[in-house]
Amino acid sequence: MTELRYHMEPVMDLSDSVYYRNYRLTRHSIERYIERIGSDLGNMIADLDSSWLFDARNKRAARKVSASVYKSEQSGGWALTNGNAVFIVMPENKRHVIVTTLLMEGFK
Repeated sequence: MTELRYHMEPVMDLSDSVYYRNYRLTRHSIERYIERIGSDLGNMIADLDSSWLFDARNKRAARKVSASVYKSEQSGGWALTNGNAVFIVMPENKRHVIVTTLLMEGFK
């Protein structure tokens, strides 16, 4: 059995996906983070490091956010949040893929 080694520092590939630890951040998720949160990739990674599992039953979350999380859960995914950003995660073969980023208060 081969050992899978994850990148401890962010690494970008030719498709503009960024690999960090056991995550693959898609180009779309990075663009949505910059657009909706108003910050850069370094802060996105810091937010991802400090995030926890999103509770879809959270009454404080905007309805659109909860609906998006519920839809991803129906497809086998889940969501992580740090209270400001919501990361929609889908499982892949050896990594977890961050497919999009939402603002906790709702969409912009």
